Amino acid sequence: MSRIASFAVIAIAMLLIRSTIASPQTEVPVDPQLQAELESWKPALPKMEVAIDMSLRTSKSNLPTAARGRGRGSKGSPAVTSQENFDAVLDWLAQNGFQVTEGERSANSYVRFTATAERAEKTFKVKVIASPDGKRYACRGEPAVPAPLQNVASFITISNVETYESAP
Repeated sequence: MSRIASFAVIAIAMLLIRSTIASPQTEVPVDPQLQAELESWKPALPKMEVAIDMSLRTSKSNLPTAARGRGRGSKGSPAVTSQENFDAVLDWLAQNGFQVTEGERSANSYVRFTATAERAEKTFKVKVIASPDGKRYACRGEPAVPAPLQNVASFITISNVETYESAP
């Protein structure tokens, strides 16, 4: 990806974030061309399939007191999401109509799953928008973590727009 394209993608992501956290008095300089591109994005079709990433918290309650807050367990091993919490997330997703496509229980535990834009909007309290060609999508606002997952999930991402440049 070229540096200009990377900048454009980052700027679009910043605009999406700005819509939820900037106060009316805060002005963030915006390239008019980028603003026009973002404004051309429309609400996603309800049945459009979107990929969703959920990062999971590590289980610090099972760590020695001295290791809590450092993200590492005894003998220097990384803290990981407990198997019980990991399984609970997978069960909740399945019971609520999401299709899990991959996941990992590690120091950087995550679950990747898919849903329709409509289900994602209702569950995570956001609006999913899509590029005019329907190939790219992102959400307006910060996805809310559903109440049953608030002690396990740390954040949720609904976007297929890369915000960084791949290493050469």
